[in-house]
Amino acid sequence: MEASLALPVFLIAVLVLLKIVDLYRLHGMLTVSLQESARYLSVCAYAVDEAGKETYEMLETAACIAYAETKIPKEIRENGTVTLAGSRVKNGWLELKAIYWPKMGNRLVTVRSRGIMACAKVHLFCGRTEEETDEEESEAKQMVWVTESGSVYHTDSSCSHINLSIQVSSPEALAWKRNQDGEKYKECEQCVGNGVAGAEVYYTKYGNRYHNSLSCQGLKRKVRLVTLEQAKGLPQCSKCAKKAA
Repeated sequence: MEASLALPVFLIAVLVLLKIVDLYRLHGMLTVSLQESARYLSVCAYAVDEAGKETYEMLETAACIAYAETKIPKEIRENGTVTLAGSRVKNGWLELKAIYWPKMGNRLVTVRSRGIMACAKVHLFCGRTEEETDEEESEAKQMVWVTESGSVYHTDSSCSHINLSIQVSSPEALAWKRNQDGEKYKECEQCVGNGVAGAEVYYTKYGNRYHNSLSCQGLKRKVRLVTLEQAKGLPQCSKCAKKAA
């Protein structure tokens, strides 16, 4: 008896949940449609006349609504009613506002639906003047990376000279290894000095020192992002130059 009463309630709850999920899906489709229409209409506000001069035309609200309505997916219309009466073009902005009333219930059970709102707002594209283009180009500056004690600048943030790959080895095995330039590794003046190397030492492929501690300043890089002009006087890192070539 209890099962026969609980089963219909459970099925109704599942159906309601499925309907809510479907409403979210339809709302997403409507929002995407409005955004795509708004982007297209914003470009339509910009034009070039016969003399090649850029013009900025104010779109008619009715024309925008008519276009956006034709782009609403058929599935949304089949599952409800949608209106864009709240849309408008004002002060250089286009706002497409839709209210969607989905179909709820069926022939036997009538359910009053509530409107779901979707909106897309964009600024009408008006092009760029020649003066603005020159100003933007002059403001565009190349950025490079430098370290506190570095003698070069880097154009690649993944350069191994600033993005260290630390290796670990025993002092005995390291004595037979060479760095990328063929040099032998020497003790770090800061963490080893005239002392004894530990059971494990740390080194990098491009460095020429081995270290007792990972916290040694020789294994740290304080990197700053600066303009190329601020790095004036410093040559470019040879490795970055080869990668850019």
